Amino acid sequence: MKRGIKLLFLLFVLVLLNPLKELTAQTIPMRVRFGYYAYNLEGKYYSSALSSMKSWIESIQMHSGHKLFANSIVDAKIYSSENDLYSEIYNKTVQVMNLTSWDYLRLNLKEYLTPLLVSSLMPDSKFEKYCLIVHSDSGIHDLNGLSSFVVEIPKTNSSKLIRSWLTVELIEILGRNKYGSVHLEDTSRDENQSILSVFFKKNDAAVVREGAYLIAGELNPQIRKKTSVIASSPNLINYFLAVQNDMNRQYCKEVTDESLNLPLTIEGKQILSLMKTEKIYELNEDDFHDTEKLFNRFNKLFK
Repeated sequence: MKRGIKLLFLLFVLVLLNPLKELTAQTIPMRVRFGYYAYNLEGKYYSSALSSMKSWIESIQMHSGHKLFANSIVDAKIYSSENDLYSEIYNKTVQVMNLTSWDYLRLNLKEYLTPLLVSSLMPDSKFEKYCLIVHSDSGIHDLNGLSSFVVEIPKTNSSKLIRSWLTVELIEILGRNKYGSVHLEDTSRDENQSILSVFFKKNDAAVVREGAYLIAGELNPQIRKKTSVIASSPNLINYFLAVQNDMNRQYCKEVTDESLNLPLTIEGKQILSLMKTEKIYELNEDDFHDTEKLFNRFNKLFK
């Protein structure tokens, strides 16, 4: 949830730092809506999430010296209803949408939305790539040896993507009758804690981002010696920002250019630091190749 909202926040930052000229020229107030699809967001977090968005806008407004569009109304909405989401996208009530690639594909939104930006915790890749690690003494060298083992999965907005990837791999390797013997268990541990839980043999196996595992191994070479990667995911896209297909191309270009230039300025670096992200990348349909391939494999098994 947090990473998705952070990416939504970034769009607010970019819009506030670079107001839409064609919108400010309008005499009739125009509504610009930023949407975030979070069907699994617990009710108690709704008000705090919306309050955080409002505070963020006001803070950026104060420091940037810009005011919200003179002749437009900017708002944010968190969607929990699939029908509500689809209706507003179809009717173009929402202009910018923050959602997962899985929902983008599942709801057939290509007809309405164009991928624009994705944030990354890695400075050299726009993709999310995961690895499944075990202790080197476990005797497990591939997914065949995981029967009756517990695999920790981070309880984040990436959980669905990770579960889908592992489920497909386990069914194709172990078969439908045996894949259920591997227990996929959500965990609230952070990635370093999950890595250490395998390292100290407190847990059978864990899925973490490949980048986090490599960094942990650099900081402590014993981790690479005492743990092993038995499976790696393809290059996946999870939460990303999309815009309505007919949104002004010049505006999209300006937002994209400004995003890519964030690391080049002190202010931009501060924004990235606040977002707890390393870099912003431009997206195109080709970037969804591996994710869409996984989506199709999953649907083929469960249609």
